[in-house]
Amino acid sequence: MAIYVDLHPAPQFDRSLVTYCVINFGRLKDGIAQAGKRVETGTHSVAGPWPVDIAFFVPFKCDMTIWSQVTFWGSAIGLLAVGFKWNGNFVSPLFDMYFNEANSHKALSSTQVIRGLGPGQYTGGIWPFTGGIMSDGSDRWRMHYTFYEL
Repeated sequence: MAIYVDLHPAPQFDRSLVTYCVINFGRLKDGIAQAGKRVETGTHSVAGPWPVDIAFFVPFKCDMTIWSQVTFWGSAIGLLAVGFKWNGNFVSPLFDMYFNEANSHKALSSTQVIRGLGPGQYTGGIWPFTGGIMSDGSDRWRMHYTFYEL
């Protein structure tokens, strides 16, 4: 087997490229550090009337993103809103929309972000925020959540 050995000196680079390479290496290093953080996801689905609260166990210090879809009976015309409560307090944004018809089932969805949660047990739930909203056995609350470790 033949081995080729290149005895020519390595090419010389322009000094102006050195800073550029260091900056890019720094960004790469930061990206690798971020990739080591944990991400966990989960889902809940609740059938039947609400308001309802469910328990969440947060496994590590994190930011949490929650996507929810909820159905309800709307008996009024106008702005109807449902709220997501986290440990008893409403979290923005609300599930809201202006409806031009009354007395029908409606569906809304929303996304909330809760920042800086510590590990532990929490409660979250769906609650009416405006009048004209009722829930019965044919309503649903579906949600997907993601924990992003800090």
